[in-house]
Amino acid sequence: MNRILFLTFFLITVNFTFGQVKIGDNIQNIHPSAVFELETSDKGVLMPRLSTIQRDNDISTPIPAGLLIFNTDSVCLEVFDGSVWINLCNVSTLPANACTGVVPPSLDGHTYSIVPIGNQCWFAEDLRTSIFNNGTSIPFVEFDGNWFVSTPAYSIYYDGANSTYDDSYGFLYNHYAVREGTLCPLGWKVPDDEDWKMLAGEVDQTYNYGDAEWNGWGNVGDDAGQKLKSTTGWIAGMNGTDDYGFNGKPGGQRSTISPYGSEHFGDRSYYWTSVGNVSAILWRLNANSNQFWRDAMNPSRGNSIRCIKED
Repeated sequence: MNRILFLTFFLITVNFTFGQVKIGDNIQNIHPSAVFELETSDKGVLMPRLSTIQRDNDISTPIPAGLLIFNTDSVCLEVFDGSVWINLCNVSTLPANACTGVVPPSLDGHTYSIVPIGNQCWFAEDLRTSIFNNGTSIPFVEFDGNWFVSTPAYSIYYDGANSTYDDSYGFLYNHYAVREGTLCPLGWKVPDDEDWKMLAGEVDQTYNYGDAEWNGWGNVGDDAGQKLKSTTGWIAGMNGTDDYGFNGKPGGQRSTISPYGSEHFGDRSYYWTSVGNVSAILWRLNANSNQFWRDAMNPSRGNSIRCIKED
């Protein structure tokens, strides 16, 4: 008798395991290509509902690619792609595979990793070109006393005398180089102020894009800065979490104040926008803050450049 019961259970289990399952209306009619099908005219599927904190802290790792949840903070479905969580409310305008891999070599032979964040496609590293995309060379300023200029220029690290950090931190450009409009590779541009606001609103847990918070000066947002900072390189272990692959590194800036040397290397990263006249708008990441910093600065200073894909 026990053998009969065991055999019956085994056959039922095998049939269920290798068969098809349908829940809902008309359960006898299941599509031949489906292993699992839902059919109903008056109900929906309720996904697991988690806050961002619950998502990041409570889901067991390693997280499988394809895992789907409903984020109660962003009020949107999210899917894990194997490396980052993708907010499905923000993918409609970015074609599939439009932002993967690397940018083809520029005129001076450099390639750049890229990363999709929301509807935008960003460089995942800082620009390090010495040539405008029209083939014109960008003047290189090496000596401190020559840096305070009102014409396009770029510098390399440690007072223009040491190229050790170029691959990791890129070059520093004054805003006059930005104003040429040909600094980024063809098809890419220096982001304007609105582009940075959109990035900040996409990653911040509290303030969305369009919130008046991003129109302020100084510290803005809640934790956007922490999510964009790289996981290494910041002083005193004040690294970020780099949740989106932006990889913001603390490259500092080239000062216009004597002796015109590099400053804040290791504790700040400064990114020019394309906006500016007497002064130019920039966004800054800080070692000692989770927030973003929005500011305006003398266009002769040397700051990092992140390129964004043109619409």
